[in-house]
Amino acid sequence: MYLAEVARADAAMAALSALDDVGLGHGQPLGHMLIKMIDEYALHAGQAHMLRFAALGRMQR
Repeated sequence: MYLAEVARADAAMAALSALDDVGLGHGQPLGHMLIKMIDEYALHAGQAHMLRFAALGRMQR
């Protein structure tokens, strides 16, 4: 299912000619949505990192 969703997302992005084009369903330009997704990924990755520190009881790399 994941790979099918990735293929659908790739097709949707390929259908737009520029990052300023508005996609279907959300009304935001593609570039804006990609930046938002990168920001969300970084936020959650940071949260997971802090949870790991909490589980270990110390800061450890």
